[in-house]
Amino acid sequence: MENQAEKRARTLVEQWLLAHPDRIQNRRRKPEDLLNWKLAAIRSVRNGNPYDVEDTLRWLATQAEGAAMED
Repeated sequence: MENQAEKRARTLVEQWLLAHPDRIQNRRRKPEDLLNWKLAAIRSVRNGNPYDVEDTLRWLATQAEGAAMED
């Protein structure tokens, strides 16, 4: 069972993905890559500063997009 912090982080990540459909396209094409990105994002949001959620997710997306360019 998820605790409240985990549930809140998961909701914030899902909302961010819906609000930014143009981000992490490379991860969205592969379900397991998207799941790995979401898990990392949820962990970062849960453990990070609650006021920096937008910046955290933007940074993670930029890192994922940059890594895709190397593939």
